[in-house]
Amino acid sequence: FQLLPGVASQFKIELPEKQHLIVNELKVKPSDSAEKVVAYEFPIGGTGQVGLKITEQSREQANDSLIFARSGIGISVSPGKVAWQAQTTLSIFGQSLDQLVLSVPQNLEIISVESTGLESWVLNDSMQDRRRTEITLNYRQPVEGERQIICRGVMTTQADETWQVPNLIIEKVNSHVGSVLIRYPPGVRLQVEKTNDVRRKAMQDSSRDKRSKTDPGLDYDFWQQKFEISLVTQEKRSEVQMAASTVVDLNEQGMDLRLVTTVESLFAPMFEFQMKIPAEWTILGASLQDKEIDWKESSREAGSKLVRLSFPQPLPANQEAKVIVTAHRDLENWPPESESQLLNIPQVELPQAKILEGSLIINADSDWDLVPSELVNLEPLQEQIPQMRFGYQYQDNQYSGSLNISRKPLQLAAHHLQYVRLDPTTLFSHFETTLNVERGSYRSLMVALPESVSQDLQFRLINAAGKILEQVAQEPQNGVRVWTLKMDRRLSGKQILSVTVEQPRQKGEAVIVPQLQIMSADRQYGEVAFEAEGDQRLKIKATGIRGQTLATIDAAELPVPVAYQPQERIVAAYRFVGIGHQIEVLETRFNQTAVPTAIAHLMSLKSVIGPNGEVQNEVLLHFSAVGIQALQISLPEGAELLSALVQGTPVEVRKTENAFIVPITSDVQEHNAHTLQLLYDANRLMTQESNQLSQSPPRISVVDGTGAIQPLQVLNQTWSILYPYDYFVSASSGDFVPDQPLPRLGILENLRQHISLVSARSVFYRSMIIFFLVITIFVSIFAFRKGGFSAVITLLAGLCLLLAVIGLIMDSGMRASSREVSISQGEAPLPSAYYLNDGVEPQEGTDVRFRDTTVPLGGDFDLNVQHEAAPTTHPEEGLTYGSQPAEVANQRLLMKSKRRIEGGKVFQQSGQSPRINVTRISPDSSIQGKATDLPGRTAGEADKKENGDQLDVANPERALGGRLSVIASLPQPEKFRSMAFQYYGEPQEQPLSLQVSLQQARSSQKFFLAVMFGVLWAGWLLRRLACYHKLLLLLAGVLLPVACSSLFPVRFQPVLDGLFIGTLLTGVLWGIEWLIRTLKREFKGAMKTPSTKQATIASLLLLGFIGTNSTPVFAQKKPIAVEAQHQTIDSLPTLPQNLIIPYETGTDPLASQRIFLPREEFKRLWNAAHPDQPLNQETDSLGAISQALYSAEVKPGAEPGQAVVHITGRLVIHTTGSQPVTIPLPLGKAALSSATLDGKSATLLTHPLNQL
Repeated sequence: FQLLPGVASQFKIELPEKQHLIVNELKVKPSDSAEKVVAYEFPIGGTGQVGLKITEQSREQANDSLIFARSGIGISVSPGKVAWQAQTTLSIFGQSLDQLVLSVPQNLEIISVESTGLESWVLNDSMQDRRRTEITLNYRQPVEGERQIICRGVMTTQADETWQVPNLIIEKVNSHVGSVLIRYPPGVRLQVEKTNDVRRKAMQDSSRDKRSKTDPGLDYDFWQQKFEISLVTQEKRSEVQMAASTVVDLNEQGMDLRLVTTVESLFAPMFEFQMKIPAEWTILGASLQDKEIDWKESSREAGSKLVRLSFPQPLPANQEAKVIVTAHRDLENWPPESESQLLNIPQVELPQAKILEGSLIINADSDWDLVPSELVNLEPLQEQIPQMRFGYQYQDNQYSGSLNISRKPLQLAAHHLQYVRLDPTTLFSHFETTLNVERGSYRSLMVALPESVSQDLQFRLINAAGKILEQVAQEPQNGVRVWTLKMDRRLSGKQILSVTVEQPRQKGEAVIVPQLQIMSADRQYGEVAFEAEGDQRLKIKATGIRGQTLATIDAAELPVPVAYQPQERIVAAYRFVGIGHQIEVLETRFNQTAVPTAIAHLMSLKSVIGPNGEVQNEVLLHFSAVGIQALQISLPEGAELLSALVQGTPVEVRKTENAFIVPITSDVQEHNAHTLQLLYDANRLMTQESNQLSQSPPRISVVDGTGAIQPLQVLNQTWSILYPYDYFVSASSGDFVPDQPLPRLGILENLRQHISLVSARSVFYRSMIIFFLVITIFVSIFAFRKGGFSAVITLLAGLCLLLAVIGLIMDSGMRASSREVSISQGEAPLPSAYYLNDGVEPQEGTDVRFRDTTVPLGGDFDLNVQHEAAPTTHPEEGLTYGSQPAEVANQRLLMKSKRRIEGGKVFQQSGQSPRINVTRISPDSSIQGKATDLPGRTAGEADKKENGDQLDVANPERALGGRLSVIASLPQPEKFRSMAFQYYGEPQEQPLSLQVSLQQARSSQKFFLAVMFGVLWAGWLLRRLACYHKLLLLLAGVLLPVACSSLFPVRFQPVLDGLFIGTLLTGVLWGIEWLIRTLKREFKGAMKTPSTKQATIASLLLLGFIGTNSTPVFAQKKPIAVEAQHQTIDSLPTLPQNLIIPYETGTDPLASQRIFLPREEFKRLWNAAHPDQPLNQETDSLGAISQALYSAEVKPGAEPGQAVVHITGRLVIHTTGSQPVTIPLPLGKAALSSATLDGKSATLLTHPLNQL
């Protein structure tokens, strides 16, 4: 390893238990030995290099003598010559050698031998084999370990004769293995005749699409040093392949030619490139592989010349090269303006190419017409190339053709975009005309404007290649002045012509909007846009060519201008086709009025109503404001603010006499859109008698930059309420109206929805069932009159049997049809009646759902979420913080605490609804929990006499400081009903109101049962009526509730349902009574008839029992004895008054890891907790550096090229105690010129480690 010199460090490494470590040829003992791991640790400082060796032997053995060799033999074959190189690595074990003997075939001429420590090498004929040559290597010192030997040699071969690959034999070697790599150029073919003691390697197949960049070859592995490989060398013939692409470009200057040729010589190198070209062409340049090269021209034939490009280096065989040649031809009478011209296609010949693939591409400007003729050996090119007019392909040099060239006539379309603005004294017009040249080109352009326009105009071309060289204004004719614009070149395609016109005008007069006309355009169209200021109104009269009104368009449909940005708002836009329209504009200006500094886009209110009628509200206000100081919020009377967030961040709220002030800082006003979130308690409970919810949104005003208060207009207001599932909204009044009609719950509503969901097929089936029932009743009556009671029973039994058989047959069909109907129409949930669901019984089920599904806010925001099931015992007036038991004061979250204190009274309810409980704060204190410095109380303690509130000793952590602004939101209980309300009127200054009537399912059930049993009782009393009157009563009792269900308010729905169900039951009762009376006639004397008085009394008793209120009664819980708490009141220590606990907003202060207190208090607490280690202010003296400031200045040194850095430092040092303190200053290697302490000279002590 290479290390930094002069750095002291330790090196640690862990190895398996059976391995050993040698560092710099020295064995190191392990520092620690575990079960399977051995740890080594040793110093490595002072040296720049460290060598590590890991071995499995505890000490090296040198008893055995072994020599292993591994060789890599490389052969480079070319016609008549072979280059040979062997790279051998010897591994010598158990001995050291100063001489080695190698042998190679005698026909191999060794030219060099390289090895580390080699003194000399000698070639001798081998005594053992006369056909080999021995190479004796002499080393300066004995060789041991590994040593590398490189031998190089050459040999000659005969074409088409067998020769053997030279092998390398090393004497006294135990093992000699290796590989043979044979390479030959692509122009040589190598044939394998015989192999022995070798195995050929599998070579990777190169892709067919990509040519290999390396020479082909053969690879072998040998395991005996006397291996044998016999080869035959054959030479391939040379061929040249070319792929040529000729591009001819016709332009305003003449004809340009570009020849791109890909050249490849097979089996032999290539030295030059040759081409023939017509004599009238001039060579401009040539390049090989993107590098310029020289060329020579010679004329061997009339009308053509030979161009020869000599390569700087021969191009190797089987390697591609790209040759590029550019040429130009000047033409006579060029370019043609009116007449056509005939030109020959240039013929480029490549005489060296044996295999040729060529393409000819002809490009020309878009305003030229080309007609090819007399084409020979040229086939159309199938591929389409950008900007190609014609393309051909050929496969030999004998091709020809001609082109007939003429200029296209100009075809121009103009798209005008005009912006008009009426300034106080001028008429401003900006034109941007897009010129689309669909055919041909132009070099001059004629533009017309009204003669009232000034001549000093500046026409410009935007984002165009050409420029306007000259613009000449002609004399006006027929009220129009024409400008002639001359360009620096011929233009085609798309250009944008821009000009700005300003005309003086008289105030109050109508003006005519100027229009721009392109004289040479075949088609003109465009748009005109009018800008207007905020206090300006325009009266526009736009007339077309034929007297029609121009079509108006939206401002969003206008094209985006390129060189103009509208200064004012777009008030009108017109589209015209053709030139000749007339637009007249008349303006009216209004006096300016003040603009409000703030406006509210949306105020969303949400109210959660608990099972016991308590209400909590949340307000989310989206408003836009500029330059305001604060928002003034006036809550409804009796409301208590719990949280205020601006942009999702708690803010410090100040309370005035009648409102709260929420500051809006400058950083919040960087973006115009703001959000304000309020959470407050309405302090209003719905009583069981009224069930009325009356709420008003808070009134919000704006405090502007001058301190004035302005009302904040709210454009849109929404209100949503969440109430328990056992309630429903029966009526709504006030300014807020429901988004949807009030839901009607009941049997009639369920019946109506059920009928609306029934398909036509189901209606048919049910009608058939009713029809058969009616037929059965009439048949039964007829059978009874004819045959008596036995005949009726027999008939009914037969019908039941018949219906059972039919039901079994039709059961499968009915199920399939019902599935089809449900799939086609979709499943629709039916609302359950408020007196038929399982939530009507005891109300505790609803309370449990409210409790379990409410989001617990206390865990996230350190609030008290409490369940108010048990009565709460509030403390007496004489209690203080020091009079509470210590175990109660240490609790963080208390399950039972007071809910809200107002005027010294505690409101206690039996419901179990979670609430947000925040300790109230004095109006003079900050909403962020800052301490209020009042004598005789702790930080954050509220004034008892001013507020009349009693302190909650069960929550001591809140007694040290209340936080009003917290990141909290309303609980979102599940299985609650919700309803949204909307205010559709205009913004008003007086407060709005939300009036909602809630009705409980139990009270609705009472009305329903009372009406139902009343109808039954009346039906029982009217049982003696005639059958005709009974049918009329039944018909009225069924149809009247159904007809009035949609007309009456929701609160009358239980009465209608009771009347409907009571009527149906009355019909059933009358039917049963008729059946009993009939049976009595059949069995006379078997039953004793009760009197009318007895029947009436029994029915009244039954009705009274059913209608009795079944409200559950709970036993009173045993009160908690307060006297037990007074026994340990004096044991709680007095809380300190000067503690500072840092915490972030939204976190629990008790979870803070730091507490700041004065040093005297810290010493007192430390000495009380550690009496064996007391702190003494007089003897302990400490010092610390709290701040360091440095200023550096670079100045020239005494000698040239040197620099000196002058540093001035300022250190702020804090010390404690009365004794002198020595503080180390690690300034490093620096020369101090001066040091002062409080303006006086400081005492400095030097230290060996360059410290002071």
